[in-house]
Amino acid sequence: MLVRLEGELIKELQSIKHGLAMLDERYVAEDSDGNGLAPAPEVPTGAGGRAQL
Repeated sequence: MLVRLEGELIKELQSIKHGLAMLDERYVAEDSDGNGLAPAPEVPTGAGGRAQL
C-alpha cells in the first residue's frame, strides 16, 4: 500500500512542478524590461489609500 501511495505522491509533485514551470515561462514571456521580471499588477485603492479587499 505504501508503494502505491508513494507513486501517487510522485505523480502529484511532478504535476505541481510542471504547473510552476508553466507559470515561470509565462512571467518571463510577459517581461517587457528585459530583467526577467513581470511588472506588478495594479492594486485598486479606495478612500484613504487602502487597498480594497
